[in-house]
Amino acid sequence: MKSKSAWRLSFLLLFVVIVYGAYSVIVDSLGGAQEQIKAETDPGKLPFIQLRDERDRLEKEIRAGEIEGNILEDQKWWLNEEGILLKKLGEAKRRKDPPATKEELTKLEEEIKQNRIKAGTRDTLEQVNQNIKKNKEELKNKKDRKEKIEIEINRKIDIEAPKQEFKKKLSYTFAGLIGAMIVGFFFIAWRDEIVRREIFRGQAGIQFITLFSLVIAIILFGILNILEGKELAALLGGLSGYILGRVTTPSPTTEPKTWVSSPAITSISPNEVTAGASQPLKIVGHGLQLANSVKIVQGANEVLASDITSNDLVITCKVALDANQPKGKYDVIVTNSDGAVAKLPQAFTVK
Repeated sequence: MKSKSAWRLSFLLLFVVIVYGAYSVIVDSLGGAQEQIKAETDPGKLPFIQLRDERDRLEKEIRAGEIEGNILEDQKWWLNEEGILLKKLGEAKRRKDPPATKEELTKLEEEIKQNRIKAGTRDTLEQVNQNIKKNKEELKNKKDRKEKIEIEINRKIDIEAPKQEFKKKLSYTFAGLIGAMIVGFFFIAWRDEIVRREIFRGQAGIQFITLFSLVIAIILFGILNILEGKELAALLGGLSGYILGRVTTPSPTTEPKTWVSSPAITSISPNEVTAGASQPLKIVGHGLQLANSVKIVQGANEVLASDITSNDLVITCKVALDANQPKGKYDVIVTNSDGAVAKLPQAFTVK
């Protein structure tokens, strides 16, 4: 009895193992099928090579579909023409006054036959329209699928991502370096009063921190391609000039220079006035904010303007001409209150 019970137990265990194994195989098969279906709909689940192959296949199918679409559109056009001719043939057959001649009917039938040959299909117009609609839907689906695949390919081969990660780590490193330098600088100053007095006397310490931070920032901008070579050179050159200028001791005999403006005239409007008229003028240029005299000059003849108002870029004034004012070209001359003069030759005409 014991051996019989043991045999039954062994048989039961074997049966359970077989059932479990079969169940596992079925589940794995279904799961694999589901993963395959998911991969077919989700490009993110496909490896790069398979994505590339599918993109190439879709490109070929899209080109073939576009060619097929053009053929279908041609068929549609010829079948439309055939429909028009069939309508004319029916009207000709029904016409009684005057009745259609045999030659007319034969000609229409021949044109209908030729249109059918040119269409190159036995399908009806309705069938061709259905084929066109189906073709457009298939093309749209394939183009959408191709676009998703290309996005996924670009994501997989994105070489900028490691660069951006490197730049981020580098930025954090330089920020930590500057922070450590500033903390260490103030810690040393806090620990030693003599050092603190030496550092902060004349603001030399603060200037050192500022210049050091600027240099680190400029180097970082260069590494991150935020600044180009010329811009880096200009900034570093400017810093070097500042440092050298701070070190150089100025001569005690150096006298301060007097600033003189540099006015310039680019245009005047209107640029011609009739003799005997009084005309407001607008003069455009730069450095004109100190203008206190405006005149037009032709040899010994000159006319002073009145009602002068100005800013750096524009002067408005008014010129009054005598009826016997000499005609011809005049120079426009502006004089600033500091003596600087701007001249625009032959820019004004008296008619």
